[in-house]
Amino acid sequence: MRTRIERDFDPDVVRRLKADVRHDITVDGPELAARGLRAALVDELQMVVCPVVVGAGKRFFPDRVRLKLELVNDRRFRHAVVVLRYTVRG
Repeated sequence: MRTRIERDFDPDVVRRLKADVRHDITVDGPELAARGLRAALVDELQMVVCPVVVGAGKRFFPDRVRLKLELVNDRRFRHAVVVLRYTVRG
């Protein structure tokens, strides 16, 4: 496995990277993922839902992003944790 670290988010660089590799590319973190969503670079989303109310925190989706999602898998774990996997349609 190779890791590549980029200092800046450039949608064109990510598009080229997606076209050149045969494996999945993972993006973690709400700010970076939001930039990928806004640039229409995301093909799949995985949400880990932990049923804890904390009263504040980061939103999962950024403002002004509209997506059509199709649920392709869900897994349930102990303590009511659920992992949801969606593909982005269109």
